[in-house]
Amino acid sequence: MKVRLTRLALLLALGACTEQATAPGVCPDFCPGGQIGVVDTIFTDMIERDTAFSGYVEATGGEVMTVADVPGAVDSRAIFRMNAIPTSIVIHDSTTSPIVVDSARLLIEILHRDTNATNLWIKLYRLPLDIDSTTTFAQLIPPFADSIVDSVNLSALLTSPRIGDTTTVRIWGDSIQTDSAGHILLIGRADSSLLLWTELDTAQARFVAADSGKVAFGVRVSADSANTIAIATSDIGRGPRLTWFFNFLDSTATAKDSSVSRGPIFDSFVFTPPTPPIDSNLAIGGAPAARSLLRVKIPTVLRDSADVVRATLVMVPVIRRTWCAPRSSWCPSVPSLGRRPTRSRFGRDPSSPTLGPSRRSAPTVNSSARRACT
Repeated sequence: MKVRLTRLALLLALGACTEQATAPGVCPDFCPGGQIGVVDTIFTDMIERDTAFSGYVEATGGEVMTVADVPGAVDSRAIFRMNAIPTSIVIHDSTTSPIVVDSARLLIEILHRDTNATNLWIKLYRLPLDIDSTTTFAQLIPPFADSIVDSVNLSALLTSPRIGDTTTVRIWGDSIQTDSAGHILLIGRADSSLLLWTELDTAQARFVAADSGKVAFGVRVSADSANTIAIATSDIGRGPRLTWFFNFLDSTATAKDSSVSRGPIFDSFVFTPPTPPIDSNLAIGGAPAARSLLRVKIPTVLRDSADVVRATLVMVPVIRRTWCAPRSSWCPSVPSLGRRPTRSRFGRDPSSPTLGPSRRSAPTVNSSARRACT
């Protein structure tokens, strides 16, 4: 997202001292008279330098996979490849028995969604096994067009009755919601995330022994209006999980049931159009992520004669938020980097930028302190 600085508003406390000293010369005799005054002041020339840099976090290193359907703005799709599993089981010494897969269950965790969305569909696709960080949106157009594996109406699933009997809670850990297709939905208590399980048969999740059970999937979203969801990744330990259910013959030739679960060896997202290059405006977000630096020159009057109660930095968008549905929120973080910013304070820095002279005319700004959502 690209923004322009407009002004910096400060709420100041000015006036007399009130503390009671124990040494000679105590207040009020040696303090100026009057009351503490609160002044709301707008400074138009406090931003001394500002610039933007790109390339901080790639799509493959994000905490979420963004899945978006915002017509005219962005089309983004999650992609992930699951890790391999053993194709046989050791039953005695070095004797092994091949596994026979009969089904699988995929779990994805949705961390963010538009709660006002209607007719929200989550669609699962089979993808080639060679997807990696170099895979582009254009390369995956064919499988996203003809290799759909499953779909679930999340809006309908959220309205289904909760099942909370003793057996269900013992198996799933909480009450669940389900549909006729066997999808399972559990709402996380800690952060209201949605845990969605999809049952897959051997045609939907194809187990190929030569590939050691490696499979790759993609996720798209659709709704009655523009929509965006965020699926957790392995970078935060909450990425997709695929559980294979299989049987094998033990040493007595008796069939035994078992299962094994694997996470992704790769997870990311592809999107179109690509993130625009940095221009004369400040930029934040996107993939690879862009970050902006501001250097604030504090006037003498603030350092010597006032206490700053609150400072508000206002950034006016000059380009619409392409990654968000109209009603969804975004939360820019505004950390302090101190008087001498370094790469470690600002995160992974691909270009080792230094704060040189501003490349644009003097801005006028107004922002809210540490973190704000809009």
